[in-house]
Amino acid sequence: MKTHSTVTFTRQFFWGFVITSLTLPIGFTPCWSQESQPTDRFGFPVATGLDVSVVLHAERDPAVSDSLLTAVQNRVERLFVTVLGAGATVDIVSRPAVDEWLGRNSIEQLTAAQCRLLGLDGDEKTIVLSIEYRNGSFYIHAGEFDRHFDQFGPIESAEVVQRDMLDEAAARLAMNCWTPVGQIVSTQDDKFVVHFANLPRLLSTSKLSRLDQGAVLQLYRETINDNQLRQDAHPSQFLAIESLGANAVVAAPIGDAWDRDWFQYLDDARARYLVRRVTPRTGVSRLQVLLTGTVPDQPDILAPRGGCDVYLHDQPSPRLKINSNIAAVTQRNGLAEFQVDHPKPIFVTVAYENQAITQPFVRGVSPEPLIFQFRYLGNQGDYLTSLKGLHDQLRANAAKINQLVATISNKAKESDEQTIRQLSNEALQLANVDSLVDQAEAIDEAAKVENLDLSEAMKSFRKTIDDMNAQTARLRADMAMAERFAAAESSLKTIQEAFDAMRWAEALALLERFAVEFPGHPQSGKLDRFRSAARAVNSTHAAARQRILDARTAQDISALTARWSAISQAIENLLSHDDALYLSHVNQMRDRWQQLVNDEIQSIKSDNVAAAALQGSAQDKAVAVLKQRVADLSPVRQDLERLGPQILAAAQKSKDLLAQ
Repeated sequence: MKTHSTVTFTRQFFWGFVITSLTLPIGFTPCWSQESQPTDRFGFPVATGLDVSVVLHAERDPAVSDSLLTAVQNRVERLFVTVLGAGATVDIVSRPAVDEWLGRNSIEQLTAAQCRLLGLDGDEKTIVLSIEYRNGSFYIHAGEFDRHFDQFGPIESAEVVQRDMLDEAAARLAMNCWTPVGQIVSTQDDKFVVHFANLPRLLSTSKLSRLDQGAVLQLYRETINDNQLRQDAHPSQFLAIESLGANAVVAAPIGDAWDRDWFQYLDDARARYLVRRVTPRTGVSRLQVLLTGTVPDQPDILAPRGGCDVYLHDQPSPRLKINSNIAAVTQRNGLAEFQVDHPKPIFVTVAYENQAITQPFVRGVSPEPLIFQFRYLGNQGDYLTSLKGLHDQLRANAAKINQLVATISNKAKESDEQTIRQLSNEALQLANVDSLVDQAEAIDEAAKVENLDLSEAMKSFRKTIDDMNAQTARLRADMAMAERFAAAESSLKTIQEAFDAMRWAEALALLERFAVEFPGHPQSGKLDRFRSAARAVNSTHAAARQRILDARTAQDISALTARWSAISQAIENLLSHDDALYLSHVNQMRDRWQQLVNDEIQSIKSDNVAAAALQGSAQDKAVAVLKQRVADLSPVRQDLERLGPQILAAAQKSKDLLAQ
């Protein structure tokens, strides 16, 4: 079944272009009539990505009926026409050769080379859509073969249980595999202007075309040179769409800069540059490190290199922390596996001796294993490896010292002087790196005997030593301060305990000693405030304080009401002098006084009920007693209610006295 909106160009014309271009002299631009073959401004057949074949393969099973496959075909056709729009060619076909091959192999084994052998390169894009029924479920697999980029996959898969949902699931899976193809038409401030056929339609269906801001574009180049057509995809350069327009999009290189050598033919009529929107994948990927120059006079021989650190990062120019965040280490065969956790481009850095190479990587698109090629350093490399080991040990010691300093700081707050001394000694032992320095100098001397230059590596090593010596000096000062701080914290805790217990004389004496032992300490300033608060203004003030202290002996309501007039006057006096210290005593007793008042109220109510049952003079006598109790209680209730907020506020000042 074929559906044609508008035929763009056919297989015969494309291969005719290839054969003709191989026989034309340099500088000759192939020219076809617009009626027979659309071409771009360079004379190449237009690449639009809209020439699509969907090869449908279904395993033989009664559950996969002809009517079901017809429904799948119809839905695939409608969805592709909806997204691709006018100018698209959509062929939904079956291929016996593909059926036979998939009958013996899985779709995951299908490669670009096998696609060509199976004749799947007749259209710009061929999507292989496979359906099988197993254990009550339909399993759908799909992958795209792109003729321009000569790539197949990655594979999309889905499982469907409901029969009536198969056509929609299969169509969307096939659509997910399809990737728009555009052509770079110009540059703009180190960015690229890219044209996509039917761009407005693709943007209006961006949820399906996935052509939107941030989309990743793979690069492909076709050049004619010396009568030869050369086609190659860039292995490590990708673009990301920055802005979308009605007729074109603007895309920027992913990484520090674009490969200008690869783009040198951008304005040459004998070349064109295509892009393909791709979808980064997650999962486990591989890389390999190879060395050149391991065999004298044979630079083409590549040798695998193990022991190289692999780093993954989001930025093109990372600040690598040696021995930190290492994602993998290459094995003896030079291979290493690394995990890609997020579906987006990442940067992979491999460090070999004093060299490092960073490459962008898009899983599912970038070639695997990703190759990192270094120049072999010979014996110099062995010396550098030894020196690097010492340097790594230095950095590890410095990192451990920083951790210990942080722990010491926390222990100082806990007044743990014993642990502080233990950690300080451990840190000082790590800071003693004389043996590492001696080993490094021995390595440098041995290299000089062989006329090998390690000056840059030694310069870096000595700088780390200088930094560590400065760190050690700061460490000693910090440790002394931490021990002193811990001792001060211990004294402050004792002062606070005396203060909380309202043992004012003891707290004052401790503060006096603290000011002598720790002059200049921020807490020493509290001494003057405490002295001022502890001093009585006059004899009346001193007498009021004593009455409050004596009031602590009033344990029942009778004693409290009998002495309340004197207590109330004393409280008024303390409030007039803003005596936070002794009002804290009042606040502490206030809750107990209030409880005595509440209990007395309940007792009066109970006795009132009992008096109501009496008669005659007995009742009169009981009522008189109750009235007197109420009269005695009334001033206590009123004063507690009136003075309560002031007492509470003054008590808070007392709490704040040591906290200031």
